[in-house]
Amino acid sequence: MKNKETVIVNDIKYIIKNKEDIIQKTLLSGRQWNNNIVLTIGHLIKKYNLKHLVNIGCHIGTVALPISKYIKKVTAIEAFQPTFEHLQEHIKINKISNIESYNFAIGEKEETVYFLDPENERIINNSGGMHAVTESDIKENRLSSEIHSKKYSNLIKRFDDLLVQEFDIVLI
Repeated sequence: MKNKETVIVNDIKYIIKNKEDIIQKTLLSGRQWNNNIVLTIGHLIKKYNLKHLVNIGCHIGTVALPISKYIKKVTAIEAFQPTFEHLQEHIKINKISNIESYNFAIGEKEETVYFLDPENERIINNSGGMHAVTESDIKENRLSSEIHSKKYSNLIKRFDDLLVQEFDIVLI
Protein backbone atom coordinates (compact mmCIF):
# COMPACT_ATOMS: atom_id res chain seq x y z
CA MET A 1 0.00 0.00 0.00
CA LYS A 2 1.23 3.46 -0.87
CA ASN A 3 1.45 6.18 1.83
CA LYS A 4 -1.92 6.03 3.57
CA GLU A 5 -3.42 9.19 5.02
CA THR A 6 -6.82 10.49 6.06
CA VAL A 7 -8.59 13.52 4.60
CA ILE A 8 -11.88 15.15 5.52
CA VAL A 9 -14.26 16.26 2.78
CA ASN A 10 -17.69 17.62 3.73
CA ASP A 11 -17.27 16.32 7.29
CA ILE A 12 -16.55 12.76 6.10
CA LYS A 13 -13.17 11.14 6.78
CA TYR A 14 -11.66 9.18 3.90
CA ILE A 15 -8.63 6.92 4.05
CA ILE A 16 -6.43 7.55 1.02
CA LYS A 17 -4.64 4.35 0.07
CA ASN A 18 -3.54 5.33 -3.44
CA LYS A 19 -2.79 9.02 -4.01
CA GLU A 20 -2.78 8.44 -7.78
CA ASP A 21 -6.25 6.85 -7.94
CA ILE A 22 -8.59 9.28 -9.70
CA ILE A 23 -11.28 9.22 -7.00
CA GLN A 24 -8.90 9.29 -4.03
CA LYS A 25 -6.83 12.04 -5.68
CA THR A 26 -9.98 14.17 -5.95
CA LEU A 27 -10.74 13.60 -2.26
CA LEU A 28 -7.12 14.34 -1.38
CA SER A 29 -7.52 17.73 -3.08
CA GLY A 30 -10.44 18.48 -0.75
CA ARG A 31 -13.15 18.08 -3.40
CA GLN A 32 -16.19 15.83 -3.19
CA TRP A 33 -16.21 13.05 -5.78
CA ASN A 34 -19.57 12.96 -7.62
CA ASN A 35 -20.56 16.24 -6.02
CA ASN A 36 -23.44 16.83 -8.45
CA ILE A 37 -24.91 13.41 -7.61
CA VAL A 38 -24.60 14.04 -3.86
CA LEU A 39 -26.28 17.44 -4.25
CA THR A 40 -29.06 16.05 -6.46
CA ILE A 41 -29.83 13.18 -4.09
CA GLY A 42 -29.72 15.59 -1.15
CA HIS A 43 -32.23 17.83 -2.94
CA LEU A 44 -34.52 14.84 -3.63
CA ILE A 45 -34.30 13.66 0.00
CA LYS A 46 -35.41 17.08 1.21
CA LYS A 47 -38.07 17.67 -1.45
CA TYR A 48 -39.73 14.24 -1.16
CA ASN A 49 -38.83 13.36 2.46
CA LEU A 50 -36.97 10.23 1.33
CA LYS A 51 -35.90 7.75 4.01
CA HIS A 52 -33.89 4.98 2.33
CA LEU A 53 -31.23 5.09 -0.42
CA VAL A 54 -29.95 1.92 -2.08
CA ASN A 55 -26.50 2.53 -3.59
CA ILE A 56 -25.43 -0.30 -5.92
CA GLY A 57 -21.75 -0.15 -6.82
CA CYS A 58 -21.09 2.23 -3.95
CA HIS A 59 -17.29 1.96 -4.27
CA ILE A 60 -15.57 3.45 -1.18
CA GLY A 61 -18.69 5.36 -0.17
CA THR A 62 -18.27 8.77 -1.81
CA VAL A 63 -22.05 9.03 -2.18
CA ALA A 64 -23.29 6.68 0.55
CA LEU A 65 -21.24 8.27 3.34
CA PRO A 66 -22.23 11.94 2.89
CA ILE A 67 -25.86 11.03 2.11
CA SER A 68 -26.06 8.92 5.29
CA LYS A 69 -26.02 12.19 7.24
CA TYR A 70 -29.31 13.30 5.66
CA ILE A 71 -31.37 10.12 5.33
CA LYS A 72 -32.61 7.46 7.74
CA LYS A 73 -30.98 4.48 6.03
CA VAL A 74 -28.50 3.66 3.26
CA THR A 75 -28.07 0.20 1.80
CA ALA A 76 -24.62 0.08 0.19
CA ILE A 77 -23.70 -2.74 -2.18
CA GLU A 78 -20.13 -3.17 -3.45
CA ALA A 79 -18.95 -6.31 -5.26
CA PHE A 80 -15.15 -5.95 -5.33
CA GLN A 81 -13.78 -7.23 -2.01
CA PRO A 82 -10.82 -4.80 -1.56
CA THR A 83 -13.09 -1.83 -2.31
CA PHE A 84 -15.77 -3.21 0.02
CA GLU A 85 -13.15 -3.46 2.80
CA HIS A 86 -12.15 0.17 2.12
CA LEU A 87 -15.84 1.15 2.42
CA GLN A 88 -16.07 -0.73 5.74
CA GLU A 89 -13.07 1.23 7.05
CA HIS A 90 -14.80 4.49 6.11
CA ILE A 91 -18.04 3.48 7.84
CA LYS A 92 -16.06 2.59 10.97
CA ILE A 93 -13.84 5.71 11.18
CA ASN A 94 -16.88 7.94 10.61
CA LYS A 95 -18.91 6.03 13.24
CA ILE A 96 -21.85 5.72 10.85
CA SER A 97 -24.58 3.38 12.05
CA ASN A 98 -27.28 3.81 9.40
CA ILE A 99 -25.42 2.19 6.50
CA GLU A 100 -26.12 -1.48 5.90
CA SER A 101 -23.43 -2.81 3.54
CA TYR A 102 -23.23 -5.92 1.39
CA ASN A 103 -20.39 -7.49 -0.57
CA PHE A 104 -21.81 -9.04 -3.74
CA ALA A 105 -22.73 -8.05 -7.29
CA ILE A 106 -26.23 -7.37 -8.60
CA GLY A 107 -27.38 -8.94 -11.85
CA GLU A 108 -30.09 -10.86 -13.64
CA LYS A 109 -29.15 -14.34 -12.38
CA GLU A 110 -27.07 -15.92 -9.66
CA GLU A 111 -23.57 -16.83 -10.85
CA THR A 112 -19.92 -16.14 -10.09
CA VAL A 113 -18.20 -13.02 -11.34
CA TYR A 114 -14.50 -12.30 -11.66
CA PHE A 115 -12.84 -8.91 -11.63
CA LEU A 116 -10.30 -7.24 -13.84
CA ASP A 117 -6.72 -7.46 -12.66
CA PRO A 118 -6.38 -4.59 -10.15
CA GLU A 119 -2.69 -4.25 -11.05
CA ASN A 120 -3.44 -3.67 -14.74
CA GLU A 121 -2.39 -0.19 -15.90
CA ARG A 122 -6.01 0.56 -16.89
CA ILE A 123 -7.30 -0.12 -13.37
CA ILE A 124 -4.43 0.57 -10.96
CA ASN A 125 -5.26 4.28 -10.60
CA ASN A 126 -8.95 4.01 -11.51
CA SER A 127 -10.46 1.75 -8.87
CA GLY A 128 -13.91 3.11 -9.75
CA GLY A 129 -13.43 1.62 -13.22
CA MET A 130 -13.35 -1.97 -11.94
CA HIS A 131 -15.46 -4.36 -14.03
CA ALA A 132 -16.95 -7.73 -13.16
CA VAL A 133 -17.06 -10.44 -15.83
CA THR A 134 -18.75 -13.83 -15.91
CA GLU A 135 -17.43 -17.15 -17.22
CA SER A 136 -19.50 -16.48 -20.35
CA ASP A 137 -17.88 -13.05 -20.79
CA ILE A 138 -14.44 -14.64 -20.48
CA LYS A 139 -15.30 -17.41 -22.93
CA GLU A 140 -16.73 -14.91 -25.46
CA ASN A 141 -13.96 -12.31 -24.77
CA ARG A 142 -16.45 -9.56 -23.83
CA LEU A 143 -16.27 -6.57 -21.47
CA SER A 144 -12.47 -6.29 -21.22
CA SER A 145 -12.38 -9.87 -19.95
CA GLU A 146 -8.92 -10.30 -21.51
CA ILE A 147 -7.52 -8.47 -18.47
CA HIS A 148 -9.58 -10.34 -15.88
CA SER A 149 -8.03 -12.00 -12.87
CA LYS A 150 -9.54 -14.92 -11.01
CA LYS A 151 -7.74 -13.69 -7.89
CA TYR A 152 -10.98 -11.98 -6.85
CA SER A 153 -14.43 -13.37 -7.40
CA ASN A 154 -17.85 -12.90 -5.91
CA LEU A 155 -21.47 -13.87 -6.41
CA ILE A 156 -24.11 -12.11 -8.41
CA LYS A 157 -27.45 -11.90 -6.66
CA ARG A 158 -30.75 -10.79 -8.09
CA PHE A 159 -31.93 -7.52 -6.54
CA ASP A 160 -35.49 -8.86 -6.39
CA ASP A 161 -34.30 -11.75 -4.19
CA LEU A 162 -32.74 -9.49 -1.54
CA LEU A 163 -34.44 -8.54 1.68
CA VAL A 164 -34.10 -4.83 0.89
CA GLN A 165 -37.56 -3.41 1.41
CA GLU A 166 -39.27 -0.06 1.40
CA PHE A 167 -36.56 1.97 -0.26
CA ASP A 168 -37.21 5.34 -1.87
CA ILE A 169 -34.35 5.82 -4.30
CA VAL A 170 -31.72 3.66 -6.03
CA LEU A 171 -28.37 4.84 -7.35
CA ILE A 172 -26.56 2.38 -9.61
